[in-house]
Amino acid sequence: MAFAPVPAQISQPRLDARIRANWAEWVCVLAVTAVGLYLRVVDLDHFPWVFTSDEAKFGMAARSVLSNRLLTPFATGFDNHPTLYFFLEAATMDLFGNNVSGSRMLCALLGTLAIPLTYLLVRQHLGKLHGFAAATIAATFHFHLFLSRNAQNNFTAPFFLLLTLIILHRLVAGWRKFDAVLLGMTIGLAQYFYVANRLLVPTAAAYIGLTLLCEHRSEILRLRRHGVAVANRAALVVAGMIVVTAPQAAYFSQNPSEFSARTHIVSAFASGWLDRERESTGDGTIAILWGQFTRAALLPFHTFPAGFYRTDVPFAGMPLAIPVALGLAIVTVGFRHRRYRAFAVSCWLAVVAVALTEGPPQTNRIAVGASLFPILAAIGAMAVTSMCSSLLRIPKTVTAAALGLFFVWASWWNVDFYFDDSNPLSRTSDNTNTLVANTFAYELKDLGPGYTVYYAGPPRMFYMGHLNIPFLAVADTGIDVDRPWTANASPPELIGPTVFFFVPERVAELTVVQQWFPGGIGTSHRTEQGRDLYTSYIVKPGPCSVAPQLGRLPSSSSIGAAVRNAGPVHNRASSTCGATRT
Repeated sequence: MAFAPVPAQISQPRLDARIRANWAEWVCVLAVTAVGLYLRVVDLDHFPWVFTSDEAKFGMAARSVLSNRLLTPFATGFDNHPTLYFFLEAATMDLFGNNVSGSRMLCALLGTLAIPLTYLLVRQHLGKLHGFAAATIAATFHFHLFLSRNAQNNFTAPFFLLLTLIILHRLVAGWRKFDAVLLGMTIGLAQYFYVANRLLVPTAAAYIGLTLLCEHRSEILRLRRHGVAVANRAALVVAGMIVVTAPQAAYFSQNPSEFSARTHIVSAFASGWLDRERESTGDGTIAILWGQFTRAALLPFHTFPAGFYRTDVPFAGMPLAIPVALGLAIVTVGFRHRRYRAFAVSCWLAVVAVALTEGPPQTNRIAVGASLFPILAAIGAMAVTSMCSSLLRIPKTVTAAALGLFFVWASWWNVDFYFDDSNPLSRTSDNTNTLVANTFAYELKDLGPGYTVYYAGPPRMFYMGHLNIPFLAVADTGIDVDRPWTANASPPELIGPTVFFFVPERVAELTVVQQWFPGGIGTSHRTEQGRDLYTSYIVKPGPCSVAPQLGRLPSSSSIGAAVRNAGPVHNRASSTCGATRT
């Protein structure tokens, strides 16, 4: 019923007329969106090659939906994540494949939809050229690509921020009831996804409050026209939120600890981090929090990125660092103007939120930057163009050509930067154990189903400790070997093809296993730098046979070829039965 007013507001003839009048504009937007779609879905099954444990958790939760083991979308799952996202990811896995690409496809589609949303938002505030510039950068921005090619729910934060800001602009432009209800419903729906979406509530409140103070202050003070209208619309926003969030709210009312568990973990206060910092540094609370704030504010430019996506400084990327800084300065100084207010409020509330979390600023906690940084870069770049034309009297054709070349170069740089994965762990928070588990998972996947795995990884690694192994090797059975294999121990009974896994510190036990089961094939897996990852030993009951080549990287298509060319695992194959390959 909330959507019933739409046809009355925009009739079909008017909509058709708008499309005909602006067909060139929409062709350009669709072209940029198509490029963005390609960059988000190409070789999604193999790039990024490291399928992290956190991604695998989401994939396994989605499989629980597909197998009818998870039945409600209105609860919370692992790490207190709301379960609705698992149902949506299950849908994409059911449609596109029960594999890595299927689990990543949901964010790839959201990331693609975010491109025209970026255009619409910026077009609302600043015009077509700014909108097209922002959409172009969003389509190719390396952080945007990273979040869009990931199985986790982080990209829902920048996606719902765009939707919220678009509707907010419509609301304050006409104070229509429909927009108020739609805003509340959008913010309410966002609460079923990433916990950072809770920031949408203060974002909307701050935006509306600043709009009233800057544009309707006298009328609000007199409780005249806008005062009554705003109070009415605010009630409708709250009503829309209540209606949409009711099922989740009912769950949290019965499980109150689930609502705050995630924020308590990352909060600088509730986690105890602030107390530990005061004790270790001797600084006061204000000094510590100010340091957190400055580091968070400088994250795009100077602060070394921490979290699940790590790059060099500047995090915004070399081509965009100055435009982003200039854009941030422009929207901050110009927040009194409606065209900049939404971006200023969103940016600085995100900075404050990150500053109030424990540890160094983490990129996963400023996921909204995937949408905000391209917008700021577009504002900054367009401002430089305008200044060159007006102050230096450079012909507009020259500045337009220079601007176009800049965006082409910046886009190419970002795409090349993101898809250069010569060191798979250089940009993730995961350690070598993830690379070990990921390499072994692909080895098991290449071997095919039906293997039993004896996992000599404890106490450092456990088979189910990295869910990328059971996610990729679906039909295999893993058994942790807690105690070392010794000559006095009884050998396990082999009931089918078996893989013995050894971390480097337990590789000496391979000799014992080879004595029990001669004729197997062993492989030592190393990084390109020669660092040992693990050793595997494959035994197949029956006549001596040669296993397929192991440890290779999955095949990669053109744009992800950097992974294949600089693969992290180094093997030299041998077909000698019973030999250990290195």
